[in-house]
Amino acid sequence: DDARLIALIPFLQDETKKKTIHDHKALTVLLARRGITLRGVVFDPQLASFLVDPNKLLPHPLSGVTKEYLHRSIPEKKDLTGGTIAPRKKRDCVDPGEKAMAEVSVVDVARYAVDCCQAVLGLTPILRDLVKARGQEGYFHDIDLPLAQVLAKMELAGVAIDVDVLKVVGDELRARLAASTTRIHGHAGRVFNIASPKQLGEVLFDE
Repeated sequence: DDARLIALIPFLQDETKKKTIHDHKALTVLLARRGITLRGVVFDPQLASFLVDPNKLLPHPLSGVTKEYLHRSIPEKKDLTGGTIAPRKKRDCVDPGEKAMAEVSVVDVARYAVDCCQAVLGLTPILRDLVKARGQEGYFHDIDLPLAQVLAKMELAGVAIDVDVLKVVGDELRARLAASTTRIHGHAGRVFNIASPKQLGEVLFDE
């Protein structure tokens, strides 16, 4: 319903308009939920950063990748909204101190968007060259980019769960856990919290 988004639809859905987007899977899902199909993505700095060094900068946010390769800082969404809860850890939680983006002034959002765009613009040639230097261009274009689209479709489709079967499996696992815990306590000669690394270490190495 937003006139500004509606104005962008022809560009977003045009395959011939080549686009570079950091974490384009997330944007694909966001737009699909509004009936818009994102097309023409040819590069994703997040995917490239992960491919170059998968164990570093997880989950390769734009702010972290920018600091790593452009050696400067850019604001994060929480800097605008005042949020404190990490979305990947507690994405279903509502932070009472966090504002909706709609409540942030247009000027602040515009500055944030410009910072992000400039970062993506600066990162693209650097990461593209690194991917090429490591001989990973084929993997990036033939596997990573298409796979992101598949994962976006999976996220949109979701999964069907049989709650009754899930409950049966849960009950069975809890029973097996209880039986294993009893056996462990028997071997140890006392009751302790097997989920505690400290207590388990005392049993294994001290006792």
